[in-house]
Order: sequence, then structure tokens, then C-alpha cells
Amino acid sequence: MLLQFSTVNFKSFKNEVTLNLVANNFKEHEERIIYFNNERVLPLVGVFGANASGKSNLLEAFFFAVNLIRNSLSSQTSEELFNIKPFMFDDSKDNSPSSFDFIFVKDGVKYEYGFAIDKKCVIEEYLYVYKSQKPSLVFERKNVNEYHFRDYARHELSPIVSRTLPNKLFLSVAANFNAKLVKACFDWFKNDINFYFEQAIEEKAILDAIKDEKMNKFIADFLNHADINISNIKWQIAKINNQQKINFKTMHLIRANGELKEFSLDIKDESHGTQKLLSYAPLFYKALNFGGVVVIDEIDNAIHVELMKYIISLFNDPLINKTSAQLIFNAQNALLLDLDIMRRDQICFVEKNFLTGVSSLYSLDEFKVRLDDKVLKKYLEGRYGALPNIIYE
Repeated sequence: MLLQFSTVNFKSFKNEVTLNLVANNFKEHEERIIYFNNERVLPLVGVFGANASGKSNLLEAFFFAVNLIRNSLSSQTSEELFNIKPFMFDDSKDNSPSSFDFIFVKDGVKYEYGFAIDKKCVIEEYLYVYKSQKPSLVFERKNVNEYHFRDYARHELSPIVSRTLPNKLFLSVAANFNAKLVKACFDWFKNDINFYFEQAIEEKAILDAIKDEKMNKFIADFLNHADINISNIKWQIAKINNQQKINFKTMHLIRANGELKEFSLDIKDESHGTQKLLSYAPLFYKALNFGGVVVIDEIDNAIHVELMKYIISLFNDPLINKTSAQLIFNAQNALLLDLDIMRRDQICFVEKNFLTGVSSLYSLDEFKVRLDDKVLKKYLEGRYGALPNIIYE
């Protein structure tokens, strides 16, 4: 369960921005709140804003950090060890570290983990665990190679320092050596987060999904809710030039000449929206049944607004979302800016100052918004910013 993500000096985010999934105290749609000890957590956050404002950059920062944690051990020695993209419109920032920070819950325990890197090495890194209301240090790394440990952690973790190169994350190295103190933290990054950026169909994911009877049923129900006439998905595995190729066929029940017959289509002949739904479905199934965080860039691209409302409802409904799964997405469709669909603190905006090139992130909850406000109308009037500045000749 994610509580908060922050980043500094990544792409258009020159200054620190924080995506907060801790709910505010107002009683609006209280049934949607996830409870953890004294924390009230949101199951979903949507990020809105103009084109080129930085919405995708925010999710890319999240993806970059998680991917680096997962793959730190495979980093190769080269002139630029990290494919980091700092803020480019300020010469002083090009050589400054980029920072990433996560506050999250794994197996009922709250953690904070973060790091700062430049293009060549890990500058800072830290892990805290919350055994009470206050964080307790597990380890801290400063100036690349200066380490500090709490007494209880020193025996297990200090021998790993000599095995950690300047371009490796200590968390990843310690997890590789089976350090028990970092295992739950690393496992959260490794197993509990799934991403979807605009891409081709995830063939293996779909194949695994339709082989699973329960997941297959979820996909069929999901597509039925989307009013897409797909009765089944079939596949064949062929070898082309010694490489395995999966051919998917979608099956359609069509009434032809007075009879109900089943016809097949190659999956690539389906609409772009249908292909995206087929890629989303396994992610939603796993999250809603086993927990975790799903992060989707441009979720509403080629997806009807009514179907988007349905997707949002899956995560907001506690009778469906029994595992405290979370969905983080960005979207363009302003019709989703409706307080019946999302709480005030579930709606965030990204706005870029095009004179400075700097993006900022803020929540609708920072404005004085009444429960009966027409948020869409006020957004289009420019009350909340994050609108394109169209110049009409």
C-alpha cells in the first residue's frame, strides 16, 4: 500500500513534488477509505492536466525509481551509470542529484525508503521503519560510501557495505544477500507494483491470464461490462525462425443468416481500445485479488468515459476491492472531474510554467471546493489551472 511518493529534479519536476495517497479528514465518500492503523488511505488517485504539462513525467519518475531498485544489480560500469533525466532548463540542475522517496506499507509495517543519484553514483540512500508513530532508522548512506546503522541492524547489514559499489543501491544488494531486515521492503518494490505505459499487447501476460480459469472469467466479465462482444480468447503457439510466437484470436458470437455462430478475429484486428482493455485486465485482476499498486499512463486513451467510470469504481468499491489495491493514473478526459466519481483528494493536477519549464503538482483539495460544486465547469473556466492556454488568431 502506497502512502506517498516524492521526487526532485526529474524531467520537468525541478522542485520537490509529492503524490499523496493519505486521505483528508472530511467525510465525503468515507466508504472508499482504506484504513491502516491511524492512517486513512486512498485506493485511487487520478492526475489531470494539459498536454505536455508533465503528467507522464510524474509516473515515469515513479517507474524509473522502482525499475532502478529492481535492476540495480545489473547496472553496467560505464561513463553514465544511470539513464537519469534531470531538469534540463537550469544548468545547475544538470549535475545535481535526482531524488526519489517512498512511504508505504508492507505486511502491516510502515516504511520510508529513498535515494538520491546523479549520472555516476548513488549519493544518498536511507531506510526507516515505523515501529511507533516515529520512524526508526535501519540504515543511512551519505556521500556515496558513508554508512550508518542502528545497533540492531549493524551486525547483519555492515558486512554488505564492502560488496556495494558506488553505482549500486544498498537495498538491492542487501536483498540479494538475503538480509532479513530489508526483505519486506525490497519485495514490495519487486512484487507489489505493476506499470502500464503505452505499449504493444503484453502477449505473455495475456497468455498467462487466459490459462488461469479465474482470471479468464474476470477478463470475460470485464469485457462484458465494457459492452465488447468477445466471448472467448484462443491462442496458438508457433515457431518462426526458432522463436516462439503467440497468435491470439478473439471469438465473437454473431447472428448470421438467422443462426448464432462464432467467428474469430486476429487480436491485432481489434480496436486499439479493446487491445488496451485486454492488457489492463490481468493487472486489475491481480491487484484486486492479491493487493498491490497499478500505475497506468494515459489510462483513458481510446477508452470511453463510461468505461473509465467503471474502472474507477472497481478500486473505489470496498466490496470489490477487498485487498486494499490501489490505482494511480493520469488522464485527459475532464468528464471524470466529478465528485460523484472521485473524492476531492483523489483528483490531482499537474501544471507547467512554460516560461520556466517547471511542472508543479497539486490536489483539488487545496482549493475551497463544496460537495455540490461542478468541478468540471470550474476546471474549464480555469479556476484550478492545469488547462492548455489556447491562442486563437
